[in-house]
Amino acid sequence: AGGMLLLNVLVLLFFVTNQPTPRPDHDRPPTDFQEDLARMLKLDSAQRITFFDLANEHKRQVSSINEQQQALLLTYFDGISHPATKLDTASVLDEYQQLERTKLILTRAHFAEIKSILRSEQLPLYQIFMRRVTDRITRRREKRRPPPKDFE
Repeated sequence: AGGMLLLNVLVLLFFVTNQPTPRPDHDRPPTDFQEDLARMLKLDSAQRITFFDLANEHKRQVSSINEQQQALLLTYFDGISHPATKLDTASVLDEYQQLERTKLILTRAHFAEIKSILRSEQLPLYQIFMRRVTDRITRRREKRRPPPKDFE
């Protein structure tokens, strides 16, 4: 099991580090949320370019991992409809968890990169930035909708 985990981590690192370098997304319009964050942090024009580049790169990395996780889920659940196929479900779950761990590590590093582009007078705003971003990630402020009527 330890060997499989190591192999999965090495494969993941290969994919993450050997992605073709995308062209800068300077002309890609930022989302309203990104724009609000840039305004709230009072970024200058150079910081804005860096901020949006970092956001786009992070989004690309997370999307790549999400695609890998989706493929794993399909493999995992496909084993139910094809029981003759020998599937090491524990290995698939381990790989899925490792990808989730990698997303968290990448996201934390991304937040540190954002903080590193700020000037000292902008640093107090970073706490507000983090609260807004973590609220969005965890959907903490989202109101729970009641289930549909037919579901009750």
